[in-house]
Amino acid sequence: YYTGLDPHTMEKVFSAKRLTDRKVQQVLLQFFKPENWAEVRRILQEAGRKDLIGSGPGCLISAKPPQGAWRGSDPKRRRGQSSAKKTGYRHAARRGSKK
Repeated sequence: YYTGLDPHTMEKVFSAKRLTDRKVQQVLLQFFKPENWAEVRRILQEAGRKDLIGSGPGCLISAKPPQGAWRGSDPKRRRGQSSAKKTGYRHAARRGSKK
């Protein structure tokens, strides 16, 4: 809650106000995304919740990183690194060719 108080019981509850706390909450809510695996693992280890890392039924993330967990394996980032020559009308027009 924004005020830090539960409106029904008027008890204090944690409310993330710092940017780092909000980022931690965002990453933990999106634990299923491969690109968040390393960050979720780090957060769980810092919190002392290594029991949530593994392959059991009560585990949140796997012990091994999923495909796409590291930055270098993200296909969106590799899009411009292709050495193949682009063909077709649109690419020829950009090169100034009259094909």
